[in-house]
Amino acid sequence: MEGRIVFIDGYCVLCNKLANYILKKNGDKSISVASLQGKTAEKILPKERLESVDSVLYWRNEMLYDKSSAALHVISDIGGWRSLLKILFVFPKFFRDYAYDKIAKRRYEWFGKNNSCELPHESTKTRVLD
Repeated sequence: MEGRIVFIDGYCVLCNKLANYILKKNGDKSISVASLQGKTAEKILPKERLESVDSVLYWRNEMLYDKSSAALHVISDIGGWRSLLKILFVFPKFFRDYAYDKIAKRRYEWFGKNNSCELPHESTKTRVLD
């Protein structure tokens, strides 16, 4: 499968806010979103990636990115002023991922957890994958 898909923890409030932001700000509509707990993830992702939902994953033109690399590629691909954030790639991945992991570990505590999936808005329905 070609294209760009962001895989998020479907129960995480912060992750859902990220998904909504992507769907709203991605002007060329080139990025879709899917839950790590969904069928699209089962089809595309390696099984070991499905066992942990502590990372946003970004399937981008047959390449899989995780953690801070996924986040930076997504933000960059959305375009506009956000592309300036590519500068953060100058920091080593282990440093960026350390900060990412600190937030990921406490995301439910800080932002909450959904009991069910949020239904997509009519305008973005085709880019929210099962």
